[in-house]
Amino acid sequence: CIDTTAGNVTVTLPPAYDVTGQVFYVKRLTAGANTLTVAAESGTIDGSATVSIPLQYTSYTFVSDGRVYWVI
Repeated sequence: CIDTTAGNVTVTLPPAYDVTGQVFYVKRLTAGANTLTVAAESGTIDGSATVSIPLQYTSYTFVSDGRVYWVI
């Protein structure tokens, strides 16, 4: 669970090849103008370098296939 009250936050997922099949959950707790960005240390997330979680109380689930991450 991530609090963006103090400023923009970037969560970096570990290299996809190190965590094949593992699931990661990221949830935004706060509203406001600050951003919550999820990045992958290697590979992409659904074909992009980053994914933004724009709304309060929204959570995304990420899984690695050994090459890239997918939002499920």
